[in-house]
Amino acid sequence: MIISARALGSMLTLALIGSIAAGGCGSEGISLEWFHAESVAIECGHFYACCDEEGLRSRLSDPPETPEACAEERHSMYEQLFDRMRTEIAEGKLVFRGDLAMYCLNELREASCADFFLRRLQSAPICVQLFEGQVPLGGACTVDYHCGEGAHCAEELDHRCALLPGDGEPCYGIGERCDVGLVCLSPFGDVPRCGKQRLPGAPCGSFGDCESQHCAGPEDARTCAPPQVVGGPCNAYFECASGRCEMGVCKARTADGKPCTADVLCASGYCDRETNTCAPLTDAAICKRD
Repeated sequence: MIISARALGSMLTLALIGSIAAGGCGSEGISLEWFHAESVAIECGHFYACCDEEGLRSRLSDPPETPEACAEERHSMYEQLFDRMRTEIAEGKLVFRGDLAMYCLNELREASCADFFLRRLQSAPICVQLFEGQVPLGGACTVDYHCGEGAHCAEELDHRCALLPGDGEPCYGIGERCDVGLVCLSPFGDVPRCGKQRLPGAPCGSFGDCESQHCAGPEDARTCAPPQVVGGPCNAYFECASGRCEMGVCKARTADGKPCTADVLCASGYCDRETNTCAPLTDAAICKRD
């Protein structure tokens, strides 16, 4: 899995541990230590505003009595990561965009419960821009996010930053990785090459080749196809428009009030564990989802 500087921002913000706090300041804006403290405070604020007691236990296991105590606990929990990121910034491998951090915090603070817990980065896209890799092409690196956008830390080049292959370029032998927006397509001729996922009717070798995630037909003549409707044959959930495949057949998701065993089976996206039935996805329910 590629972890670029942008992906690092995504990963850390998704965890909402303030791990974007690396210890230092950008040329402008807030300090990373302050961002660290504020991000965990916002996270805990959402926990206690959105979740009931059961939801808090689901999220925090042994929840502290107050949001402030929660923030203090979670800040300490990620201190080791904080120190590591601070070291990488001091070494010149990363830059923290303190000038963008306040905008990120504001969007996270104002997010609804659904946006915060289910669509965190979509509700705060600026948060993925808070880190910028600083190691140039050909420079020594340890992980992908040390390198700039569109580059990765290539093991086959003795851990040096190198560009990811672009559209039409071979992707065999480097972990089948490609530049942003591209996938490593199944080979038709020589070797796998990077490209955009294919539309229905285009040849495919596996589900990942297709935008629809559905590659169908005889083994030697498979093509991308639209997702299967309810009642159609399937081998995996992503081949069904409903996202539910059981016993080789696409099934409809279950309505509220009907029996269930997992959130993914319900049309609402929530299976109440107390009643084992599908139920509306309220703010309190969001905290209890799988």
